[in-house]
Amino acid sequence: MKYLSVQWVEIKRLMRGKTTWLLMGLAALSPIGGYLFYKPATDMTKTAIYIGNPALCGALAGAVLSALLTLFEMDRVHKYEMAKITNGIVSERRMNLCRLVAVFAASLAATLLSMAINLPYALYSTHSYFRFGDFL
Repeated sequence: MKYLSVQWVEIKRLMRGKTTWLLMGLAALSPIGGYLFYKPATDMTKTAIYIGNPALCGALAGAVLSALLTLFEMDRVHKYEMAKITNGIVSERRMNLCRLVAVFAASLAATLLSMAINLPYALYSTHSYFRFGDFL
C-alpha cells in the first residue's frame, strides 16, 4: 500500500476513537487550570497572569496527555493481537511511522482547539495589553 493512503486511513481511525477525543478535550481545557490553581508566573502583569500561567499549565498537561495518547495508540495493535494481520499488509516500520504521524496530527488538532477555546478569554481579560504573538 502507498504511504499516504495508509497515513490517511490511520488518521481517520485515530480521530474516530473516543479515547482520542477525551484526551484532546482534556488537553484543550487544561489551560483553565492556569487561571485557577497552577500559577508559577507570579509577577502581576496581565500578560503573565492571563496568558503565561494558562500556557504553562496547558503545555504541562498537554504533554502528559499526548504521551498517554501515544502509549495507548502504539500498544493498541499488540493489545488486541492484530500485529500479525497488519504486518502482512503493511511493514511494521511504515505502520509505526503512520501511527506516530497520526498522533502528531491529533496533538496539533488539540493545540488548535485549545487556542480557539482560550483566545476569547485571553483577549477579553488583557484588553489593550493583548499581543497575538505572545498568545501564540
